[in-house]
Amino acid sequence: MNIQVKLKIEGLQNKIRNYDYHYYALSAPLISDFEYDQLYKELEKLERENPELISADSPTQRVGSDITKEFKTFVHSTPMLSLANTYSKDELIDFAMRTGAPLEVVENLQALEDEGDNYETIEDIWPDYPTKEDFFFNEDEY
Repeated sequence: MNIQVKLKIEGLQNKIRNYDYHYYALSAPLISDFEYDQLYKELEKLERENPELISADSPTQRVGSDITKEFKTFVHSTPMLSLANTYSKDELIDFAMRTGAPLEVVENLQALEDEGDNYETIEDIWPDYPTKEDFFFNEDEY
């Protein structure tokens, strides 16, 4: 067993657990979703390459979270969709097509120069992209 790989995996697990706690329990994220996803993917890769080092309490083995109880419940008239770790041009095009984006948006995405850039949000390409505020209402009002 490579002790350096073991320590790297344990370090990533601890970092991700800490970020999860701040994000889900405290509703106070410490890093961007993109940075989190990169750490998570690195942990997945190391565990895939070293399956003997996967622990039962690894964030990659977990289902669920300690989400804060402060969130109110809302009924969504339209499904809430996620970019689902979408960072490349092709992934954005696929997301736009799956979510029924106007043809103009898909065409704008296809026309982008692919310079290997990562995209953290879709709002720059689709300015009228519906946000969560467009989709929910307070259930106490109905």
